[in-house]
Parts: sequence; C-alpha cells; structure tokens
Amino acid sequence: MTLEKELEALRSKFKEGGQLQKTTRRAVDELIMSRATSRALRAGAIAPNFTLRDANDKPVCSDRLLRKGALVVNFFRGGWCPHSSLELRSLQRSLEKYARAGASLIAVAPQTVDISRATAKENSLRYPVLSDHRSRVAEAFGLMFELPEYLSDVYKEIGLNLPGFSGDDRWVLPMPARYVIGRSGIILYSEVNPDHTRRPEPDEIIPVLEQAKLRGS
Repeated sequence: MTLEKELEALRSKFKEGGQLQKTTRRAVDELIMSRATSRALRAGAIAPNFTLRDANDKPVCSDRLLRKGALVVNFFRGGWCPHSSLELRSLQRSLEKYARAGASLIAVAPQTVDISRATAKENSLRYPVLSDHRSRVAEAFGLMFELPEYLSDVYKEIGLNLPGFSGDDRWVLPMPARYVIGRSGIILYSEVNPDHTRRPEPDEIIPVLEQAKLRGS
C-alpha cells in the first residue's frame, strides 16, 4: 500500500472525530493561508550544517554524511503524531533504494533523545532519528511555527504535552518537510507542506538521488 493510501485511510478515520479534529483543521487552514512555506529553504539554496543527537545519544553530523553521498532529511512533528509514524515506516520501506542510489536518510523532530529512541523502536526504523533541541535546525530551514493558543489549549486538555516531548517550553512544531541535499551542500529537492496529513511518496525522490550519484553532486 502506498503512503498516500495509508494517509487517506487515516484522514477518513479522523473525519469522524470531534472537537480536536475540527480545531486541528482550523489551525492547518490558517497555516496554509499565512503562506508560512514561503520562509522555508528551497531547491538551489545552501543547506545549513548541523549536528544532532540520535536515539543512542550519539552526535550525527550532516557534513560527515554528505561526504558519503546525497543526504535525505525528513522533518516530522514527533513520534506522537500518527501521520508522522506512517511516513517514518514508509521511508523505512524505501531505505534500501536510497542506499543503492548512494544516499543516507535521517529523520528530524523536536523531541528528546529518549522519545526518539522510543520512536525508532516502535516503528522498527533502521535509520537515525535525531532530536532537534529547541527546534534549532527546523528554524534554520525555515520550517518552525508556533501553535495557536486555541490548539495548544486543546492539546493540553487531552494530555498531549508537546513541551514534555520536546524538552522545550515553547509550543512549536516544524512543518513536515523532505529535503535532498547534494554532497556540495546545495539542496537538490524540497517538499514542504503546512498540512501535516499529506506527505510525498518516499520513492518520489529516487530519480533525484540517482542523478546526484551519477553526477557525483
């Protein structure tokens, strides 16, 4: 089953929900209207270098990974998000294809190392899940946004404590995004969507990775 079909089934399930779904939809629509994606880095831009801790609390450096080949960076909201979990598992299914194209894959979220460890285990992931402390990397890529108070209030009511997940006192999240960064540090592909219920298919970037490998870029 494709990622889109899995997400469509999840969207259909949530349509039957109540106030949380309505409030979340309102926040998504407002984020779309704000043109928040205009702040995000796009293809052709130089990607910032970063070092983040993985699920084993070891540092992972983007520049070291780029010495091996292209780098796929997937920003997700957190292991608590069911849409993100579907995406992470779908990316796992494409991991070998990425490797054959000479690329590495990492996933980045505003969550603590312990929660990243749990996310990797629960979803049987064999690629690094990195903890973006205080969303510094998401902010550098232009992806971070602050949740509206009416949404954070609803999250609090249902016991979804984002600051507890992230170790950050702010109620912030990244817009889901996928980047391919070439060995030179230039972004070769970007997909940013303010609607967290929609994600691109993992295999969509295979041609980009193959071209990068062919050109050594």
